[in-house]
Amino acid sequence: MDLNVTLHLGKYRRYLWEKPNLLVVLGDFPEVVVSKKLYEERHGISEVAGDERETLERIMAAACLAAVSLAQRESWGWTLTLPDSPHGFFCGVEPEGMICGTVKEAPRERGSVHLHRQKADGPFMESHYAPESEDPVAAVLRYFEQVEQIRTRMALDPDGSGVLVQALPEGDFGRVADLADREMISLCRQKAQDGEFKPLQEVLMFYECRCDDKMILDMITTLPDAAREELWGDEKELNIECPRCARKYVLTR
Repeated sequence: MDLNVTLHLGKYRRYLWEKPNLLVVLGDFPEVVVSKKLYEERHGISEVAGDERETLERIMAAACLAAVSLAQRESWGWTLTLPDSPHGFFCGVEPEGMICGTVKEAPRERGSVHLHRQKADGPFMESHYAPESEDPVAAVLRYFEQVEQIRTRMALDPDGSGVLVQALPEGDFGRVADLADREMISLCRQKAQDGEFKPLQEVLMFYECRCDDKMILDMITTLPDAAREELWGDEKELNIECPRCARKYVLTR
């Protein structure tokens, strides 16, 4: 990451709603979108257009809430193909608050979600499940329902800001279970503003990718000899695209 770059930071706050014993995460996403645009301009990355951009940004917004819900920071890598979509999506979240994402072509088939999780110096964990709809937020939320089996709700504003509410042990999820999304967002924001939640942590989210020249070079040089020779062929240069953020690199043989 270029330390001379001015960061636009989205503020995410994790709270305890004590009486019903619920975890609440409130997040402001627009600054993350600004930092994404600046990152793409800085590295000459073509902006994703139309519906694909909106879907990617909603995946990222939901992934921010999901990541901040953790008491201990982790690396998360989401790979999603939504039902009947010709595109696949990747979103990576790092412990220090970095998030990135990209869009790839994908075959039209039944949707799937792969999630890779890893704590610092911890084991690599992988989860796989099928989304139930084309809603990108629901696809992220389903992880908690399907894999973790923790009652969780997530709702976003049109700009990507929003709330995650999760039941803790013996928590009273009925406090939010029947609320409309807009009602749940308004309720949680008001209670946070009125000091009715116990603050637990603030995390600053921003768009950046961990890729750099060394990472891309290592990705190539660690390939088996035969695969590396096949990749190079007779070329003197290789144009490599980061699979996480679509930043382009040129390697000289």
